[in-house]
Amino acid sequence: MDTEPVTIRPLAVPASLDSRGGADFIASARLANLVARLLWGSNDHRSGPAVQLEQARSADQETRLWSAQQGSRLVGRADLSLPLADNLHLAEITVMVHPACRRQGIGRRLLQTAEGAARAAGRTVLLSWSGHPAGFDPEGPGTVRARTGIGALPAAAPAVAFARACGYQLEQMERFSMLDLAAGTGRVPALAEGAAARAGPEYRLAGWEDRCPDEYLDEYARLRRRMSTEVPLGGLDYRPEA
Repeated sequence: MDTEPVTIRPLAVPASLDSRGGADFIASARLANLVARLLWGSNDHRSGPAVQLEQARSADQETRLWSAQQGSRLVGRADLSLPLADNLHLAEITVMVHPACRRQGIGRRLLQTAEGAARAAGRTVLLSWSGHPAGFDPEGPGTVRARTGIGALPAAAPAVAFARACGYQLEQMERFSMLDLAAGTGRVPALAEGAAARAGPEYRLAGWEDRCPDEYLDEYARLRRRMSTEVPLGGLDYRPEA
């Protein structure tokens, strides 16, 4: 085991990948993609450093980052997202640690650092999430059921065990599905026809690139606002988005 000490330090959100702090941010983005690839077994959830930087510099929230450094190696990262326009009581925290460096207390140190910053910012409710590939029985033994919402997760999953050990409670589970276009392109026309038949003639598809057209802007904003609270939330204290 590498006995070199691990230090937790702020990780800047740089103005660009080429500016000061860009190299460290790129290293943290690579860690995030490594963790995602090992979790899901593919690069389907990969997002490049430029995309991650754009998200971190969003005007809708303040993003603060910390890195766990072991010598010259970045072995962990914590993200703290503070909404700026609504839900000002909330903060969202994400913690990741390189698989080779887990179970050494690094994740807990990163979490405590982010929690302290959220507390100092006046946030009283902390949210986090974790990903879990399908393949477990949500009704079987050894699961943790959502306290007020629906679903369950395997208690032995590292993220679940870590969150519970740190005092967090499972409130809600979301599930997403994937369609393998390479194997299922022949099914797409039938699926589209079935969806159109159920929707009826009063609905039609509209698409755009870059920004929402002015003719849809008000309705699109209203839809996004409703979607923020009309999805199942369980006991999460999440309020309508501005």
